[in-house]
Amino acid sequence: TMEQGLGADDVEYYSEAFQMIDTNRTGKINQQGLAQLIKSLGFAWKDSELKKVMEENGSNGQMTVDDFLKAMGTRSSQQDAELLAAFNVFDKDQNGYVSATELKHLLMSVGDEFNEEEAEDFIREADVDTDGQIHYKHFVQSKMRT
Repeated sequence: TMEQGLGADDVEYYSEAFQMIDTNRTGKINQQGLAQLIKSLGFAWKDSELKKVMEENGSNGQMTVDDFLKAMGTRSSQQDAELLAAFNVFDKDQNGYVSATELKHLLMSVGDEFNEEEAEDFIREADVDTDGQIHYKHFVQSKMRT
């Protein structure tokens, strides 16, 4: 089943990472395993976030790969919603577009900030029209869905 908020590549990537942590092949990990898994994926979550994700998605302090995929899908959807809300602030005309300059500022100031080079690379990959405008709803839907 395709988890909401995750593309096929994400499901495969997260599933393989889960299996690397589940060395006993029980099909489950505990909160310590979840912490290792999140770190192995390159994310930096606070202990409180790990605890919350385990409580909301696991059972009896254990989490299956399906529980983990559901948690990551939910998190991805929440991040998309936050990104859309942030874009909306910069969309002064409320026309669904934001300038490349505004997007760069947004990327460098919201959430896990990008540095200038990362922001420019990200924008280069975005669908920038010839007039320097980015249709951000399409952009948010297409990011991470490869």
